[in-house]
Amino acid sequence: MGNLLEVRGLKKYFPVKQGFFTKEFTKEEEWVRAVDGVSFKIDDREVFGLVGESGCGKTTIGRLIVKLMDPTEGDIYLDGKNIVKLSKNELKDFRKNVGMIFQDPYESLNPRFTILESVKEPLDIHRIGEREDRIKKVVSILKEVGLNPEKSFLKRYPHELSGGQRQRVAIARTLIVNPKMVIADEPCSMLDVSIRAEIMKMMIKLKEEFGLSILYITHDISEARHITDSMAVMYLGKIVESGRTDDIIENPSHPYSKALISVVPDIDPDIKREKIELLGGVPSPTDIPKGCRFHPRCPYAMDICREKEPEYIKIGNGHIASCHLL
Repeated sequence: MGNLLEVRGLKKYFPVKQGFFTKEFTKEEEWVRAVDGVSFKIDDREVFGLVGESGCGKTTIGRLIVKLMDPTEGDIYLDGKNIVKLSKNELKDFRKNVGMIFQDPYESLNPRFTILESVKEPLDIHRIGEREDRIKKVVSILKEVGLNPEKSFLKRYPHELSGGQRQRVAIARTLIVNPKMVIADEPCSMLDVSIRAEIMKMMIKLKEEFGLSILYITHDISEARHITDSMAVMYLGKIVESGRTDDIIENPSHPYSKALISVVPDIDPDIKREKIELLGGVPSPTDIPKGCRFHPRCPYAMDICREKEPEYIKIGNGHIASCHLL
């Protein structure tokens, strides 16, 4: 099983809009460092999780991978090809191979399109099959994602469906062109708990049936535990820990990972964990703390943490973390 996707040194900085007087007196441009040197690999048919609080850069990475924006620096390889440098002609084939499931299905579906038109649209764009074949494929994929009876949904509109049904339609629309990889950006966060479990179970089933690799973005580490094979924990634009999901859950090495896991009820009832409370809030991404960017909130911070950024330490079995405590 080889790497399908590899991200190397990925950065995305956004300029901060400044008023006339701010520009005149400071003479310096401010940047939001949304993604600040991120690297990871996703194997063929692997579900890889990006976990962290809101604003840590997870969604930006997803949008960079599907080329909804261009990186400030770094490279993204799909099947060994650098997609950062794709030509316009190559971009269409790329969009067939990499799809995205957004957090809010209502915003990602055209309210004026019927479900048939929405799900069929990727087939129309890529000119796959004749009209009758496309309709049959829509019916088939609706059944795959659990919308039954599938034909009863064809003439309905997004506003006539529940949140869970809309998300199933969005998933069907992504999978209908048989992509190699799917970026799932908080696909369950807007759904009720019972429906969330159904969607996750369905995505695991579809991953096996379609032979997919999935980048699963979530703020909920317990959700990531159930669906991912490997994960990376992000904080303020950087990965602070990554490895096999079970290794991180059972043996978290970074204080931030420990804190995220400690507040989840019954994530592992056999392991007694001390609840770790983080200090203060997430610093502004325009003013990254010197040294370890987590030190202002870390209950174990030392003097070196305030001065020097930690390097990644190998813990074993592909498990790494960046912390001076190690």
